[in-house]
Amino acid sequence: MRIARTSIALLIVQLALVSSVVGKYLYQRWSCPKIWVQAAAYDPSLLMRGRYLSLRLEPEVCKENVAAPKWCERVNYQNVDFYISERASAPSMTEPGQELWIEVTLPPKGPARPLQLALKDHGVWRPLAFQ
Repeated sequence: MRIARTSIALLIVQLALVSSVVGKYLYQRWSCPKIWVQAAAYDPSLLMRGRYLSLRLEPEVCKENVAAPKWCERVNYQNVDFYISERASAPSMTEPGQELWIEVTLPPKGPARPLQLALKDHGVWRPLAFQ
């Protein structure tokens, strides 16, 4: 009986911890600023390999964004990993006239959190869906 109570108490503590992290991320996604930043794909020298794009956020675009200079200081040369499904084709190689853009949430502390990708093809925006 004692082991069952201990197991249930441990389960409740773990669920509370996970729920608090999820709640924090959802609140920050709702309340923190979201901006679009031009990104460039690169191949990092990480031990972890998988289905993700490593994106370097381009600061040149932020210089044009007059409305958010404080945000741009935090985005300057930051790297973001964007995870994709195993069946999706990765848009890491863009053709001439195409630009890769990423929407990120900027929390008060820590790195930018990726939300979605878009491809700008000769001035036309096309959101990329990875299902």
